Amino acid sequence: MTGKEIILEYLKTHEQFSPHELALITGIPNNRIAQAARHMVKQGHLSVVERKWKTVIYAKRKVKKEPIKRNPDGTGWGCANPMTAFINRALIEVRQ
Repeated sequence: MTGKEIILEYLKTHEQFSPHELALITGIPNNRIAQAARHMVKQGHLSVVERKWKTVIYAKRKVKKEPIKRNPDGTGWGCANPMTAFINRALIEVRQ
C-alpha cells in the first residue's frame, strides 16, 4: 500500500492523525507517511490542524459549499449591464 492509501483508509474511521501514530500502527516508515501527507496537503486533500515542535496533526479537508447570492428580483449579483439583468429576469420567468 502507498502512504496515500494508508492515510485515506485510516481517515475513514478517524478524524485526524499524525504520521508517527500511523507509522506505529502500520509499521511503515514515518518519513514515507509524512511525505505522502505533505503531498496531500499541497493537493488540497488534507489540512494541517496542529503543529507541536516536530509533530504535525493532519485532518481531512472539509469543503464548504456557499449558496449563490441573489438580488431580491432573482438575478445574480454583479449584473452591471442592464441588458444582462433584463435577460436574466426574463429567463427566470420563463423557467418558472
